[in-house]
Amino acid sequence: MKKLAVVLMLAVVFTMTLTGCSKDKGNQETTAGQVDLSSNSEVAINAGGIGVLTDEVRYYAYTAQATYEAYYISENKNIDWKSDMKKGVSWQEGIKSIVLDDICRREYFCSLAKKYDVQLSDSDEDNVKAAVNDFFEESDSGLVKKIDIKRQRLIEIFEKQKIQQRVESNVNSSDDNAADNMYKKWKKANTVTAGASWDEINFNEHIFTLEDAK
Repeated sequence: MKKLAVVLMLAVVFTMTLTGCSKDKGNQETTAGQVDLSSNSEVAINAGGIGVLTDEVRYYAYTAQATYEAYYISENKNIDWKSDMKKGVSWQEGIKSIVLDDICRREYFCSLAKKYDVQLSDSDEDNVKAAVNDFFEESDSGLVKKIDIKRQRLIEIFEKQKIQQRVESNVNSSDDNAADNMYKKWKKANTVTAGASWDEINFNEHIFTLEDAK
C-alpha cells in the first residue's frame, strides 16, 4: 500500500482536456533537456520541431498509467484499459492522448524560457535532485523498471517541468487565460508526429492491481 500512496501523492496530475496536437511546423529555441532532432535517433515525438526522447515519453505515459490504476484501486476496482473512455476511444488511447498533449504543451513553453527570462536557481536544482531521489527510492520497482530512465535524464525532465511552470506563470501575469490561448495558437500552427516507440507504449500489463492493495 505504501507504493500506491506514493504514486497518488507524487504522480503527475493529468487534468487537461482530451485534445491532440495539430498541424504545420514552426521553429522554436531549445532549452534545458530539449533535443536537436537532427542529432538523436531516440526521438519518440517531434513536437513542432522539438524532439522528445523515448525515456521521457515512457516516464509520462507509465506514470499516468500507474496514477490511474492506483486511483481505481482506491475505489476498490481495477481499470480496464481496453474499455471505452468515451465512444470509440479506449482508456489507453484517451490517456495516451492526454499525455501527448501535455508533452506538447511543456515543450512549447520550455522553448520560451529565454524570452521570458526563466532560469532555475540553485535552490530549484536542489529541489529537483531531491525529487529525483524520492522517485528512485519511493516508487514501485515495477514502475521504475517500465520507465527505464537514468537519473540524469530524470533530472532534466524535472527541470523542464519547473521551467514550464515558471514560463506559464509569467505569461499569465496579466491574463489568466494567456498561456492557454498561446498554446492553442501554437497547436494550430505546428505539426506533431510520433515515432514507433510511442506506438509501442501500451498499458496491457498493469503496474498496480487490487492484489497490491491486500
